[in-house]
Amino acid sequence: MFVPAEVVDITARANSNPDAKVEVSDIRVHERRYGRIPPRAMVIMNSGWARRVNDPSAFKGLDSSGGYHFPGFSAQAAEFLLDRREISGVAVDTLSIDGAISPGAPVHHMVLGADLYAMENLAHLDDIPRSGARLFIGVVPYEAGSGGPCRVIAEM
Repeated sequence: MFVPAEVVDITARANSNPDAKVEVSDIRVHERRYGRIPPRAMVIMNSGWARRVNDPSAFKGLDSSGGYHFPGFSAQAAEFLLDRREISGVAVDTLSIDGAISPGAPVHHMVLGADLYAMENLAHLDDIPRSGARLFIGVVPYEAGSGGPCRVIAEM
């Protein structure tokens, strides 16, 4: 699959709030700077979280009671993208497109329920332009599972 890539950067907010989410306002700011999200785009959250990958506790955002804290998309942002933009899916540099404190996984239900793609644990998002790159996504055929590995390569 080849799709345009749009990288919404919430790194500054995620640095001070591990429960930060991509909000509709972040998408609007991104579009004011880079133009409207193109059709079939993969909308990617860059929270800077990938730098924590070598420390499992930090990557999970574990607190003193064992709870997880990491960024994701808000349900409102997912709904906006699904209703008002023609996207291929969403992707994140964290464990989940929902973020840790999203009871019921609403973003998963919306995105996957719309038969779109959801990718998690992406790396090197700082190396990709915020707009204008294309992704090649090699998906491994995977039956009867809840997910599967893929190789994602950016063409810039």
